[in-house]
Amino acid sequence: MMNDEILRINGFEIVEDGFDQDKNKYYEGIFTQGNGYFHVRGSFEEGLADAPQNEVYTRTMKSVTTEQQRHPLSKQGTFLPLMMGKHPFLEEVIINLPYFMRIEIAAGNEKLDMIRSDIRDYRRVLNMKTGELTRSFTWITASGEEIDVKFSRFASLDEKRLFVQQADLKPRKGTPYITVKSGIDAGVTTNGYCHFTESSLFEKENKIGVTVKTDVGERASIMCENQLRGLDAVCHTELEKTTIDVIYEGALTENATLVKYSVLGCSRDRTEDYIKEMKECLEQTARLEYKQLLEKSKIIWEQKWKDSDVLVEGCQKLQDSLRFSIYHLLRCGGKEEERIQVCAKGFAGEAYYGRYFWDSEMYLLPFYLYTDPLSAKSLIGYRYWTLEGAKQNAQRYHCRGARYPWQSGLTGTEQCSMWEYADNEVHITADVAFGVMHYYFASGDEKFLFDKGAEILLETSRFWSERVDKGEDGEYHLLNVMGPDEYSPMTRDNGFTNYMVKFNLISALETLRLLKEKKPDRYREVMEKTNTLESELEIFKKIADSLVVPYDEKRKLYLQSADFEDYALIDMDSIWKDKKKAFGHYASQEKIYRSRCIKQADIIALMSIFPEKFTEEQLRVAYEYYKPLTTHDSSLSPAVHMLVANRLGMEEETEQFLDRTIAVDMELVRRGAEDGIHIANCGALWQMAVQGFMGMLPAYQGEKLRFEPHMPSFIKSMETTLTWKGRKYKVHVQGEKVSVQEMPVKKRGFLFDLDGVLTDTSEYHFLAWKKLADELGLAFDKTVNERLKGVSRERSFEIILEVNGAQETFLSEDKAKFIDKKNEYYKALIKQVTSKDILPGVMDFLNESKKQGILLAVASASKNARTVLEGLGILSMFDYVADASKIRYTKPDPEVFIDCMEHLKLQPWECIAFEDAAAGIEAIQAANIAAVGIGASVKPAVPDVFLDNTEELSIEKIENLLYK
Repeated sequence: MMNDEILRINGFEIVEDGFDQDKNKYYEGIFTQGNGYFHVRGSFEEGLADAPQNEVYTRTMKSVTTEQQRHPLSKQGTFLPLMMGKHPFLEEVIINLPYFMRIEIAAGNEKLDMIRSDIRDYRRVLNMKTGELTRSFTWITASGEEIDVKFSRFASLDEKRLFVQQADLKPRKGTPYITVKSGIDAGVTTNGYCHFTESSLFEKENKIGVTVKTDVGERASIMCENQLRGLDAVCHTELEKTTIDVIYEGALTENATLVKYSVLGCSRDRTEDYIKEMKECLEQTARLEYKQLLEKSKIIWEQKWKDSDVLVEGCQKLQDSLRFSIYHLLRCGGKEEERIQVCAKGFAGEAYYGRYFWDSEMYLLPFYLYTDPLSAKSLIGYRYWTLEGAKQNAQRYHCRGARYPWQSGLTGTEQCSMWEYADNEVHITADVAFGVMHYYFASGDEKFLFDKGAEILLETSRFWSERVDKGEDGEYHLLNVMGPDEYSPMTRDNGFTNYMVKFNLISALETLRLLKEKKPDRYREVMEKTNTLESELEIFKKIADSLVVPYDEKRKLYLQSADFEDYALIDMDSIWKDKKKAFGHYASQEKIYRSRCIKQADIIALMSIFPEKFTEEQLRVAYEYYKPLTTHDSSLSPAVHMLVANRLGMEEETEQFLDRTIAVDMELVRRGAEDGIHIANCGALWQMAVQGFMGMLPAYQGEKLRFEPHMPSFIKSMETTLTWKGRKYKVHVQGEKVSVQEMPVKKRGFLFDLDGVLTDTSEYHFLAWKKLADELGLAFDKTVNERLKGVSRERSFEIILEVNGAQETFLSEDKAKFIDKKNEYYKALIKQVTSKDILPGVMDFLNESKKQGILLAVASASKNARTVLEGLGILSMFDYVADASKIRYTKPDPEVFIDCMEHLKLQPWECIAFEDAAAGIEAIQAANIAAVGIGASVKPAVPDVFLDNTEELSIEKIENLLYK
């Protein structure tokens, strides 16, 4: 592609020089802003007179590939992903909320309008590094006056509810009498339908606002406050049926600035009173200048880019397209909100109804996993949140287990009314299971796997056990299936689907085995909750072993489906008149469904996910076989083919597919972003860059961060930051040379074991156990006592009994009484503890940490921890002390450290934990936290930093050793 054919990007800036009304709707999608909580399309503040936003029309469910979309000049969009409504034909859809960015300007009787007005020097810029959108131009009024106008706006990352706008007006010629109208328009529709059953506009205490009630009974509210400087204006408020405006009128004699502060909220917010929170947010932020609020947001954007930017040397188009893709992926990330995912249009339009597809697990999750793990956890957490909906889907098909929907909304029930997708594109269920495992492998989050993932894996496996059919050959088969290729809706044994189902079943069995081994009581809970018998697990294994992935050994060819070559060949070249349009426009659905005609990568997609499972010959045979049969009518197809072509060393084809991938949203003539961003394509491009060119092997291919670069000659080098199991790494690749360096990360939390780290009460423990042992006639000395470090009281007593060969001597209830008795002895002894018992160097280290604003927690499973800390006189220094009554598993299980992080709202890479026992070090490392081991008793564990004693505690020393 030529440079003038694609979106203009200069560094981190997307630039639009000159206004073209035919491209206006396209740029509205391109310039979408957001912060994860809400998103707004890049529409003009003043709107367009020829583009009403309250149009009513009928839209029904159709294939979005061939659906003829409407093309108004403008389509505004305000989206809160939590807010969906009920469309009469489309089921659950995202709702376009009232347009709150409205700032209309008039000079005399002439309204500013980008089409109707005389506009000069137009320029619009989205700074992707800061999230700020600016538009500047000179307006020549009908009476000959000239006004320099600049609009600026951003969605705050610092305050999730906040959107700030600024309008600057500068008289260039004459003294125009202007009217500035700042308001809210609730007269908007979504896909031609109004979802508001009530609409209440209000003015109160210099603020205007609206609350709408939706057709599912939820409420959304928007409040705005305006501040005007430099214009001696008359001000009044105008209220009409669906609009409310604050109106300023006066002569523009000097520079004037209007700042508009808007806050959003809804009844689905996790708060007791979302209106109260909105008011407080508006009151606090409206005291600050636009630049001050922007600066706060910029700091967070800066960190996001540090964690995710990919630097490319030698290929500008790849650099530009990656920045474009990463910006929209960052905008969509939803930290700590598992009730939503990222919709297929990146919350930048209505075309895909705000729904979630398999895209989430296969094309979006990898980006977040390795750059923003919190958003990744929310993304996969959504599938647990909607597990009940998936069970309902299965029941609709008279199956047990969980069947995830092809199109999902807030409830997790099927929202697609097209039978071939809803009934047959079942691979989504296995894709969800794959996402669960990918998250676990990349994060090491065993807690999520055991608490939530295990249920997902078991219930999806149960569904497959009922969805398969046993053939006359004695083997299991999946019949009437649509794989990723949506032009083949009723196939037998689709290769992609069968492979992913096998992965699903095997992962469930392995997870349950691990759960049974590590946490048997949780294993029993899961089995009882899901009413699962061991015999059912045996069926899972039989299906996994039997289910075939069709393969022609003679040709070394993996078939898309067992019956793929039963379909007719089709002469696409003679039918496909204009390849800038989808092939689906030129052939009937009926003909496509009976032909060897592929919409998007299917077997090739499988090979791109698991390249290590296929030989280079198998990759090459499949690539060459399917290439002429593939239309790439799906935006997801080019990036997948690019990945495989690059792996095969086909450099020319790699670049061709790179161009096609970039073109999806960035080719100006195509205008693919008119109805929203193809967000999965953004994720696929990142995968191509990092997993393809740089050669990062994903976590499901191995525990360690490894690279096998496949860098084409048109790229000189690449560099990025990756998060891997709680650590951050700077990676630079040039040719086949790879440099990986762990990055120093500002630590925000220190987590301490109690005994042996802050104080030493081991002597008191010894004396208490000794007293009990003597009473029971059991041998006990210092050597045995050493084995009790870092383990629970229950396990300690078992060790003492084992040493004495007395495991069967006492009943369980007697053991519990003796353990309580030992604890009473211990509690009596620790009353002697004072500040003199704080270990050397600890007090100075705690004070140093507090001065640097580091949060402190005690990660001890001891129920006496608070008593000891009070005796030491340091309880108040800690921001959190683990509640031992809620800790189910003792070290080396990481639960107590995870509990501390969750309460402090910290991530593993933000913490350092301190231990003096091997079991404790194992627990820290299982939580993916940097471990500092103190004293020889940490052996045989290998901490990240070893100190001989607590006197060596120093933040500077620890950081130097950690990143040496």
